[in-house]
Amino acid sequence: MKKYMILLLFCIVLTGCTSKNIKESSFEETTTDAEEDKRTKTDEAAASSQEKEQVFVTKKNPKEFIALLEKFEPERDFVDMDAEKAASYGAPIQNSYEFIGRMTEDGIGYVIGFQKEETTPFSDLSIYETDNHVEAERWNEAKQDFDFAFSFPSISGLMQVDGYECIYLQPNDMEEPEELCTAFRYSDTFIYPYEKEEAIPYLEDVLERKVRFAPPENGAYLAVYRVENGMHWREYIPLTPAQEEAMLSSDTLVPLEWYGKYGLEFHVSQQVYEKTDQEMHEITEPMLAIAKERCRFVAYEITEIRELIKAELCYRKTGTRDEEAILIREELTDPEKLKKLEEILVSSTDCDEGKCPYCGVLKLTRADGKEFIANLAMDSCDGFILGSRGVYSPGKKKTEELWELFPKIREYSGWQPFNSEKSTLSE
Repeated sequence: MKKYMILLLFCIVLTGCTSKNIKESSFEETTTDAEEDKRTKTDEAAASSQEKEQVFVTKKNPKEFIALLEKFEPERDFVDMDAEKAASYGAPIQNSYEFIGRMTEDGIGYVIGFQKEETTPFSDLSIYETDNHVEAERWNEAKQDFDFAFSFPSISGLMQVDGYECIYLQPNDMEEPEELCTAFRYSDTFIYPYEKEEAIPYLEDVLERKVRFAPPENGAYLAVYRVENGMHWREYIPLTPAQEEAMLSSDTLVPLEWYGKYGLEFHVSQQVYEKTDQEMHEITEPMLAIAKERCRFVAYEITEIRELIKAELCYRKTGTRDEEAILIREELTDPEKLKKLEEILVSSTDCDEGKCPYCGVLKLTRADGKEFIANLAMDSCDGFILGSRGVYSPGKKKTEELWELFPKIREYSGWQPFNSEKSTLSE
C-alpha cells in the first residue's frame, strides 16, 4: 500500500477569540506574604516559560536550532557534513551566510544557512526551482523583464524563514528529510490566540503532542485536518497495533457531519490492508477520542447550540503577523439577536468546505457555561466551520442575516453593506 506525503497545509490568518493552549497569568498588587509568595512563583514560572520559548524560536544559536529540527527525525543519526562541502551548496552567497550541513550514512542530508550580514542578498530577487536546481533573477524596470542573477546548480530546493535570515538548502545529490524540512518551514510559525504576545511556537506544540507533519512510513495512522482560531492544520498521529485493533473493533461510528468528511481519516496498516483490501476505515469514537487528545480536535452536534447568552466575533484585519495587525472584536448580548443567531446556525446544513477563508472566529457561550467555536467564512462565502472541521452553510439569505448581526466586522466579510429598507433585524 503506497502512502503519499501530504505536506501540512495551512492558512496563516491571525485571528481568534480564544486558545486553550495559553495559560493566562495575572499579576496583582498585594501586601500579604501568601499572595506575594504566589506572585513570586508565578513570575518564576513565566520566566521559565519565556526561556523555553526562546529555545524553540531562536536561530541566533545554530547548534540549538539544528538540534531542534532533528528532534523531528528521531530515527535518523545525523552527523556533520564537511564544512567546505556544505558551503559549496550555497556558493553564490557564501560571504553572506554561515552554512552548516548535516547528513546520514544512507544519503539523507540538508544544509542550513545563517545570515552573517545585516542585509540579505535575496532582498530584491525572485527565487525559483527549475531542472533540479535553483535560480535567482532580478526585475529590470527599464526592460520590464527579469535579468538572471545567479544559480545554485547543486540544490533542488531553497526555503527561507524570518525574511531570509535563515535558509534551508536541499542538496540534489541527497534525499530530503521530510519531517525536518517541514519543521524548518514552520519554524517561525506561531499558534495565535487573540493577542499576539500570547502566541506559542508551533514546533514546540507539535513536539509536546507527539504528532507528525506527514504520514508515518509504516503502520496505521490517523490524519487530522482541523481549523483552530482561523488557521488550518493537517497533522498525523501514528498508531500502535493495539490502538489500530481497538479502533477497528469499535462499531460506534461518529456522524460524518461532525468532522466534515475530511477532518478525520483513518488509514490502516499494510497488514490490515492486505487482509481487507481497504486502505481507509470509517471514523469511530475511539478515533475521535485520540484526535481530541493529541490534536485538540473538537466535534459538536449542531443542535447543542441553544440558550445563548453571549456571542463574540473576532477578526484580525491585516491577516499578517506584523505589529500593525489590528484585531477587531464585536460582542452580542441582546437576547433577541442571540436567538436569531442561534436559529441561523442550527438551521444550517452540512456542506463542502470550498476554498473560502474561515477567519472570522465566533465564540458562543451557552447559559450553562458551555462554549462553542465557529469559524465564519469571509470573502462573501456563506459557510462556517463548527468545532474543528464540521462544515455547514445557512445559505445566502441567512448568511446576510448573520452578518447583519455584526455590522462592525461585516465590512471585511465580503458582504456588501445592507440597505436599511431591506434589513431583517431591528436596530
